[in-house]
Amino acid sequence: MTTLNPFSGWPNPGGSGSPAVLPPSQQMKSHVLTFRYVELSPDVLNCTIIGPDSLPWLEVITAPNGPRTIFRHLGNGAAAYIIDWTRPLSVQVNGQPESKHLGHWLGLQVDQNRQAMNVGGASYTWLQRDNGICLDPVGAPARNPPLARIYRIASAITLELTTEAFGLGLLDAAVVATVAIHSGRLQLN
Repeated sequence: MTTLNPFSGWPNPGGSGSPAVLPPSQQMKSHVLTFRYVELSPDVLNCTIIGPDSLPWLEVITAPNGPRTIFRHLGNGAAAYIIDWTRPLSVQVNGQPESKHLGHWLGLQVDQNRQAMNVGGASYTWLQRDNGICLDPVGAPARNPPLARIYRIASAITLELTTEAFGLGLLDAAVVATVAIHSGRLQLN
C-alpha cells in the first residue's frame, strides 16, 4: 500500500514554526510523554487534550454532523490542525494553505488490522496490541514501549509518545491520528 505524508513540507515539530513544540524541560523529563483526551462530549471529536505538563493544551471542536474537526490552541485560540471529513478526507497543520489526503496517509492495510502511516519519509504501522493501539516502524519487531500507544480507560483516551518518537517528528501525526482512529469515521477503532 502506498502512503502519503500529510506533513511533508511543513515545519518539523522541533522547529519554531510548529504548533506542537514542548518546552525543553518537558522534552527530556521522562521517557514517555502523556497526552490525555478528556471531556469527551460526546466523543473524541469534541474534547480537550491535556499535555504532558498536566495543563490543557488543545481543544478539539466538531459541529454536529460537521464536515471539519478543528484543533485549537487553548492559549491563543489559533487552529493547530484541521481534519476535513468531506471526500477526499484531508488534514491541515498549523494554518498551512495546503492540506494532505488523510485517507492515503492513514490507510487501512490489506489485513484490515493495521493502519499504515508515513511521516518524514519513514513508514509506521498502528496495530492493536498491549490493550491499545501501538505505533511501530514497519518491518521492525514490536517495541516495548512502542513509539506511541493509544488506549481508552473510562471516559478518557490517552496517547503515550516516547521521547524518541517526539524526536522523530511524530507528535503532530500521533495527535491527529488519535482523533482520526477513535472518531468512528475510519475503519480501525
